[in-house]
Amino acid sequence: MAALGLAVAAIALVTTLRSGTAGAGKADAIVNSKGDRDAVTPGKNAEASVGGNERRGPDATPEVEAYLQRAYPADEIPIDATLASQRAWASLSARAHSNGTWQLIGPSKATYPAVLNVLGDGDQYVTAGRVTAMAIAPNCDHGDCAVYVGAAGGGIWRARDGLSGSPRWEFVSGSFATNAIGSLIVDPNDGSGKTLYAGTGEPNVSIDSEAGMGIYKTTNGGDTWTQLAGSVQFRGRAVASIAVTPSGDILAAIARAVRGYSSVPGGAVSNPPPPVATFGVYKSSDGGAAFTNVFDVTAMSARGANEVRVDPNNGAVYYASVLQQGVWRSSNGGAAWTQIKTPLNPGNNTDRSEFAVANNAGTTRMYVGQGASGGQPARFYRADDAQAATNASFVDMTTPQNINYCTGQCWYDNILYSPAGYPDVIYLLGSFDYGQNGRSSNARGVLLSTDAGATWSDMTKDGDPNHSESTHPDQHAIVTNPNNPFQYWEGSDGGVVRSDGGFADVSWKCDQRNLSAAGNAYCKSLLWRVPNQLFSLNEGFSTLQFQSLSVSAQRPQNNLQGGTQDNGTFQFTGSNKVAWQEMYGDGGQSGFSAADDSLRVNTFTGQANDVNFRNGDPTKWVVATGAIVASPEASYFYPPVTADPNPANWGTIFQGSFSVWRTQDWAGDRDYLETNCAEFTTSAANPACGDFVRIGVPGTNDLTSAAYGTRAGGAVAAIERTPSNTGTLWAATGTGRVFISDNADAPAGSVVWTRIDTLSVTDPGRFVTSIYVDPANPHHAWISYSGYNFNTPTQPGHVFDVLWTGAVAAWTPLDGTTFPDLPATDLVRDDVTGDLYASSDFGVLRLASGSAAWSVAGQGLPMVEVPGLTIVPSARLLYAATHGRSAWLLRLP
Repeated sequence: MAALGLAVAAIALVTTLRSGTAGAGKADAIVNSKGDRDAVTPGKNAEASVGGNERRGPDATPEVEAYLQRAYPADEIPIDATLASQRAWASLSARAHSNGTWQLIGPSKATYPAVLNVLGDGDQYVTAGRVTAMAIAPNCDHGDCAVYVGAAGGGIWRARDGLSGSPRWEFVSGSFATNAIGSLIVDPNDGSGKTLYAGTGEPNVSIDSEAGMGIYKTTNGGDTWTQLAGSVQFRGRAVASIAVTPSGDILAAIARAVRGYSSVPGGAVSNPPPPVATFGVYKSSDGGAAFTNVFDVTAMSARGANEVRVDPNNGAVYYASVLQQGVWRSSNGGAAWTQIKTPLNPGNNTDRSEFAVANNAGTTRMYVGQGASGGQPARFYRADDAQAATNASFVDMTTPQNINYCTGQCWYDNILYSPAGYPDVIYLLGSFDYGQNGRSSNARGVLLSTDAGATWSDMTKDGDPNHSESTHPDQHAIVTNPNNPFQYWEGSDGGVVRSDGGFADVSWKCDQRNLSAAGNAYCKSLLWRVPNQLFSLNEGFSTLQFQSLSVSAQRPQNNLQGGTQDNGTFQFTGSNKVAWQEMYGDGGQSGFSAADDSLRVNTFTGQANDVNFRNGDPTKWVVATGAIVASPEASYFYPPVTADPNPANWGTIFQGSFSVWRTQDWAGDRDYLETNCAEFTTSAANPACGDFVRIGVPGTNDLTSAAYGTRAGGAVAAIERTPSNTGTLWAATGTGRVFISDNADAPAGSVVWTRIDTLSVTDPGRFVTSIYVDPANPHHAWISYSGYNFNTPTQPGHVFDVLWTGAVAAWTPLDGTTFPDLPATDLVRDDVTGDLYASSDFGVLRLASGSAAWSVAGQGLPMVEVPGLTIVPSARLLYAATHGRSAWLLRLP
């Protein structure tokens, strides 16, 4: 987000719908507009520093935008279209690839510098991408303690010795049809711990997730996997939870999810039309050959079932939680179900109930946590005989220590965990309470009770007296050492941390926090027991979700920037091991001045951008787009931001909202901005910060306006120009409009835009993902489109050669017969050879100059969504930003 959280906290993700324009509703549903600008105030950086999740709603995330921009102009993507694109990719990948081998440039050690770790105590932190699921082998000793981790878009990873000081992570799910992982368990009937089940599709109720392709099973600890044949019906859904009964029956909770991600996302709903499985609890009694829905919740929940468990004392008793419908029980193997705990907010379809069951001397105890996005603050309950429990049986054990433990993000961060054999031990995981962080608590992201939920301690930060290690604010998974219920591995939006299993008393810190007597007592009630030590285990766990990469014109091989989802913007300096975070928050686009790479620009989410005049010094970022944020315009979640590639225009940056905005002096005077607009202390909506202005003759600068005729709505999706020309600028919108200006460097009110897509009958009315301008002819470009051909059957195609003559604009399709019918997420050209490279949801394709046949580009890139490509033809470098497998490099021949 722009200025540190100010920018981040600045953009509330609500959808804007315009009236009076046919078709504009769908287009505008994928645009993020601003909430109350008065709420964008200084002092919120700590909250903003971890990214936009803290200001997202369950249906307003980058993945939602990405889904919608793929679906546009339709509302949904039929699952058949997704499956067809997978088959087409597999067929293409089976053929010969182009020359070259992709190299992972990581980083394997993505490091927050101490100055940016504002949520901890100012210590360095090594981060990774979002973790969604975890499992641990039943035997855990030094040298042999297998820990398995599922990443949001990064697949399954294994550490053979999770107790190692620096575990060696191995990617083990390369055979899966998707990298989106929703659930992961070790089969309790296999004492060796070698049998695991992995459910694909990330639920987290939000649609901050990707749809899955069923359930996979391994019997050799992850070396090889087989898809359960009966689970193919779950394609397009999320397998939110898996359980296995003592007799071997497999249970699966099926929830809603979406699929898709791209470089400038613009997204929408997430309920794929038939044929997909209905929501509910499914059961297989034949090893996964067939699954039957034994608890269909489709009619009662818009989001599905999020948890399923088997009673530890009776294998025929099942429990399930359903979004907006509380907790249910079946006492007869799934034949009939009874609600035993009502929802906390029954009118809210994001109300999420999570639970844990424990064997308490032969009786089953159940713990339940409930909360939603809005409504009553989250609460905690316990029933001591779950097999006979009714709603009245649950004791409300909510106290000041645990109330609102998942804040307004219970739809996203809500986990309860009771280690087997320890019924009085319960972990309660949620999201940071920023108002308490470093004051009356350590933010309560991870809470522990050892007296069955009566009292709690805050495990969010460890016992280091000076610079405590901290967990990320968004928690999603936890497992404990089978030999020690207090040593845990915990997964979050910031990767994996492990505790040492011991405790420390840091209640003395409360005396240093200037609290009232009551506040001090409350603080000490939580900080008397914290982890003795927490360790980041993220080195080598290369699962960052990059949005894009930018390169220095002076040092293209060893000076890059990359924006990541929820982990900020990183700088690469030539090492594939260590990259330092330059700025916290959500990272979108970035850039360097073409003449001086000490000048940088980064983006958060929405319209909040910062600039830096001092080589990315983390303390010197300044708010640059206050005028844009303060304007009535809106943008996509990650809007296009382009630094002019011509050194003569060293200070020019373009940003896309409804209009194209421009600065020509890197947002203003350095000394003024550093004095008055520092990221750490300034509102992103301060109009005095930055000098961006709309470009275009007044009345024509809104490129989404109905005044331009068809394809109204949306926002600017792409802005590009070539280094060889300082006058011509191309821009496109998410509805398929394409514009050219030949005087884009003229005074702002004199810039003339010409719409050229109306001059063609072959250009698709779909989301434009990229424009690459020909350096030899500024009126010639190559354009890529998102979506599928079913969206625009009379205007098919994903990659086009576009030539504007002044009177005619010709769109020549380049898909041929080999480009799969799938969204093209980005497009670049090798200006030395004339080859084109297009990225997709599955990898990168190449079209050799003079050829009509596309092939997979290079060897060694895993199947992964690639939202952004960056090419440096003169240096023979092609960079790929992946959504879940970090950053990669292909050296061009």
